[in-house]
Amino acid sequence: MKSLTRLALFFSVWFAVILPVASAIRYLHGWIDAVRHIPAETIEIFASLISAGQWALPVALYASVLLTLAYSVRRSFSGPLSILCVFLLSVGFTTGIFLGLFYADSSLALPGQAAPPALGTPGLILTQGDTAVILLDDPLNPSGSRVIAVPNRPLMYQKVPAGPVRSGFTLPLIPFKIGDPYFMTSLFIDFSLAAGQFRDRLSEGLIPFGMYLGALCFLLSSLRCVLELTSWPLANVFLGILAFRGVLVAGTFLDSGEVRQFIKVFLKVDIPQTIITPLVFCGAALLVILYTVLVNLTRGRRTAP
Repeated sequence: MKSLTRLALFFSVWFAVILPVASAIRYLHGWIDAVRHIPAETIEIFASLISAGQWALPVALYASVLLTLAYSVRRSFSGPLSILCVFLLSVGFTTGIFLGLFYADSSLALPGQAAPPALGTPGLILTQGDTAVILLDDPLNPSGSRVIAVPNRPLMYQKVPAGPVRSGFTLPLIPFKIGDPYFMTSLFIDFSLAAGQFRDRLSEGLIPFGMYLGALCFLLSSLRCVLELTSWPLANVFLGILAFRGVLVAGTFLDSGEVRQFIKVFLKVDIPQTIITPLVFCGAALLVILYTVLVNLTRGRRTAP
């Protein structure tokens, strides 16, 4: 009982830490994208915070489950009890918080909209490929005069900017943001799709949402065996990261309409498409648990006198 209390406290602390940190990162990312436009886009603060929290919830779920399972292995807690405890905690925390975010009323926000400050002063140079646009007026004024530099062509001065249909030139984004690595970009997109899948399931009802979330948490919790593959805890954590990344990719893959339709036609069974992914997750989790049981039985026979 003491070990389960420690496990629950460990999961709760990490979930409470990761969720606001990931939400702040997502909100900051959206704020930066808004600032880069000329003029800066208007941000709905409360709606952006809700969206950031929804995006961060899958991040907190995956990270908390992984860290808690690694902690249970490190402390040699009971495997079945650890899996059950992590499963219940992950389902409970995610369901409660996501329901609150989903049904949050944007009219309760005190600040309505906010326009981030414009970056740059007159003379700001924006580049897009080999083309450069020099803004001669305040960047807050998108219709101000400008000079356009195109390779192998003379400079073009526009006192009143021509429309995009006539000139073909639109203001590029402010190039102060360095491009994200491919791995981080793909991870960001996958978590965005996971959060979108949570929203879509919940919009269909509590039962489809509960089935999907329960199957996902069941699969993640069953992967405790991956964290026991070697005698090096750090190596096990990296293997767990790869396994959880695979689940995230698999979820994105299975949730696409084309794949679900293909599975439905391949199985030749008329089943609702919304339960295909939960069934796959549950089947994979049962196989992992069966593998864990067989491995433990084999180890027990080897160590028996």
